[in-house]
Amino acid sequence: MVGVIASIALIVYGNAKRISEGKVGIPVRTVTVTRKGISFEISAKGVVEAQRKARIRSEITGLVKAVTVKVGDEVKRGQPLVFFDEADLETRRDEAERSLREAESNLSLLMRRKENWVRLHQAELEQARAQLEQVRLRTKATEGLPPWEEGRALALEELREAEARVKLIEAQAESDKVTDEEVAAAQAAVVSARAALERAEGALSKLMVRSSDDGIVTAVKVEEGDAVSEGSLLIEVADLNALLVRTKVDEIDIARIDIKAPARVMSKAYPDSTFHGIVSEISPEAVREDNVGYFDVTVGSLQASGSTEKDALRPGMSVDVKILAERKSNAVVVPAEAVLSEDEVATGPRPENRAAPSGPVKGKKEGSRDTGNSAQSGDDSGFGRSFVFVEEEGIARLKEVRLGIDTGTEVEVLNGLTGGEVLIVGDYETLRNLKDGDKVRRVAPEDTAPKDR
Repeated sequence: MVGVIASIALIVYGNAKRISEGKVGIPVRTVTVTRKGISFEISAKGVVEAQRKARIRSEITGLVKAVTVKVGDEVKRGQPLVFFDEADLETRRDEAERSLREAESNLSLLMRRKENWVRLHQAELEQARAQLEQVRLRTKATEGLPPWEEGRALALEELREAEARVKLIEAQAESDKVTDEEVAAAQAAVVSARAALERAEGALSKLMVRSSDDGIVTAVKVEEGDAVSEGSLLIEVADLNALLVRTKVDEIDIARIDIKAPARVMSKAYPDSTFHGIVSEISPEAVREDNVGYFDVTVGSLQASGSTEKDALRPGMSVDVKILAERKSNAVVVPAEAVLSEDEVATGPRPENRAAPSGPVKGKKEGSRDTGNSAQSGDDSGFGRSFVFVEEEGIARLKEVRLGIDTGTEVEVLNGLTGGEVLIVGDYETLRNLKDGDKVRRVAPEDTAPKDR
C-alpha cells in the first residue's frame, strides 16, 4: 500500500514538473555556434632513434689493446677510440713474409723442373724413338726368314727391347713433366701469400680506430684483451642533435597521412615539453600484426618547444606521437556533447530540414563517439544520421546535421548549421528527453549540472 502511494506521488510530481516546465520552459545550457579552425590527429606510440648513427667496425683481425671511451662520452670526428696490440700483428706479418717466401720458392722449383724436362727428357725420348725406327727397319728385312732362324730371332728380340725402352722413357718423362695446372696453382699461391702480407702490413697501419663522426658514444662492444675479427662492431656513435621517431600507423589511418605532415611528440620524461616534427618517410608495404596491417612511419626534424636545456630526447625512449591528418580553418564547430545520434533523439516530430547525407568522413577515428558520420547516400532509414537542438525564440528546434572532423570533444558541421545559431548543449538527460517544439529557457551552467552520458 505504501509503495502504491509513493508511485502515485512520483507520477503526480513528474506531471506537475512537466506542466511547470511547459509554462516557463525546460532549463537548458546553450552556446553560440562559431566558426574556427579544427584539426584531427592520429595517435600512435613510437621509439626515438638517432637520425645519424655511426657503427664503427674493425678493419682488421687482432687483439684489443685499449678502449679509450665509454658509453655517454662525447667524441669528435677523428678521435681515437680503440687501439690494437701491435705485437700480435707483427707476428702475423712475419708469418705472412715466410709464407710468401715459401710460395715463391715452390714456383721457382716448378719452373726449373719444367725447363729441365724439355732439355733432358725430350732429347732422350727423341733418341729412343729414332733407335726404335732403325730396329723396325732391320726387323722388316728378316720377315722372309722362319722365326727359328737365328737372324730372325735376334731381330725380334732387339725390336721388343727398343719398344720397351721407348715406353720406359715416356713413362719417366710423363712423371717428371710439370703440368700447366701445377704452375697455375703455384702462381696462385704466390698471389695469395703476397695479398696476405699486404693485409698484415696494412693492419699495422690500422692499429688505431678513430671516430667517423661527431656525437655521443651509445654503445661499446669490446674491451681490453678481446680478440676481434675484421668487420666486428666496436663502437656506436650517435648524433643526439638530429633525432627521429619510428612509429606504426594502421592500414585504416595510413591514407590520411602525407609526407611532411606536421607531428607532435611527447615524452613522459618531459611532461611540460612538446617536440615538433614532420613525417619524413612512410613505408610502402604493411607488416601484418594480429591480422592488421601496420605501416612504418618516420617522424624527423624534431624541434623542442617549452623545454629547458636538460629536456632532451634520447635514443630508445618511448614516446607518444600525434600526426596531423586533417586541418580546416573557418569551420562550423560545435561541442561533441551537443550532437545526438538517431537512437538518442526522443520520439517526437522530426525536423523539416535534412542535411545532405554523405559517406564516411575523413577524420573519423575508431573509438571516438559515434556522431553519425557513416550515413549513406539515399538512406531514408535514418541510420547514421546526426542531430542537434537549437534554441529559436524560446523553442527547441531539432536540426539534422552532417558532420566532418571529430576530435572527440568538438565536431565539425558540414551541413545543417552556418554559425551564429544558439545551440543547446545539455545537460545530456535533458537533450535525450527534449523534443522538437518544446519550450526552453536558457540558464547558467551551474543551474543545470550536466550528468554523465
